[in-house]
Amino acid sequence: MSTQRFSPSHQGNQTDLFASGSDSAGPAVGTAWGLSVHHELFLFVKHCNFSPAEALRAATYLNAKRFKFSDRGEIKPGLRADLVLVEGNPLEDIDHTLNLRGVWKDGVLCKTYEGML
Repeated sequence: MSTQRFSPSHQGNQTDLFASGSDSAGPAVGTAWGLSVHHELFLFVKHCNFSPAEALRAATYLNAKRFKFSDRGEIKPGLRADLVLVEGNPLEDIDHTLNLRGVWKDGVLCKTYEGML
């Protein structure tokens, strides 16, 4: 990601031009998939003037929209239930996304978190 400062225009919703997770499309030596998304969220908020809500949208809804995944990207009846539970409020502090307490894929709690909730 460039270190040049970006100033989103809320009138034109320029933040919709950005998506998170672009490094996971191919072999990227040294990339910690999953963890790198948290770093991108941090960079969007701290260095690109995104609100936490805009950063989360870039990592969820916008990626689904760009890849034409009509079954995910939003929390709605009938869509895939891929969710994370975090301790804290990432809308107040984007780093709270690091405080994972549960992960569900297709509505099923991942084994790592079984017995922890």
